[in-house]
Amino acid sequence: MTGLLLESGVDVFYEDVRDMQPIYVLVSNTKSRVAKVITNVTNTPYNHASISFDKNLNNMYGFNMNGGINIENLYENYAPDATFSLYRINVPIVHFQSMKQKAEAMYSHRDEYKYSFKGLISYLTGKQITKSNKEFFCSQFVTWLFESNGIKIFKKPAWKVSPYDFATNKNFQFIYRGKVKNYHPDRVKK
Repeated sequence: MTGLLLESGVDVFYEDVRDMQPIYVLVSNTKSRVAKVITNVTNTPYNHASISFDKNLNNMYGFNMNGGINIENLYENYAPDATFSLYRINVPIVHFQSMKQKAEAMYSHRDEYKYSFKGLISYLTGKQITKSNKEFFCSQFVTWLFESNGIKIFKKPAWKVSPYDFATNKNFQFIYRGKVKNYHPDRVKK
């Protein structure tokens, strides 16, 4: 049996590890002007979060200011010297499939989704301004994707989650920290 400890303090056990599938969360410092502001305001080393359903990180889903939901590729969308940390969480395969399908469906209808500047302001002020499921900022989207599939990993609402929160959550296993140019997916064990 394998377990997933949720922030509610509840251990959820699954009979067989073969019923689990890894999901990867990448938190990064993108070093853009806006990212530098976010890093300074949050006082954390990371300003962006993405989710991937494979360790190669070729198709990471994330929300950014350049059009809302995007598919990012570690090697095409990040500078070789950009720094990031990678974390893994194993979830039941039924949740894995559902989360992946939701991300793909959202991307295929990407014109309906926008980056949430109001959500970012909510995070910064601590007061929720909007409750839309069509507007997200990066870490809010990743959290929402888990929560919309019944996996509550934080005690706080999705609009209060920063990229750094994934790095400090005990449900996530640390995989890698460093520069893009030094990451090799073949070193990541399943």
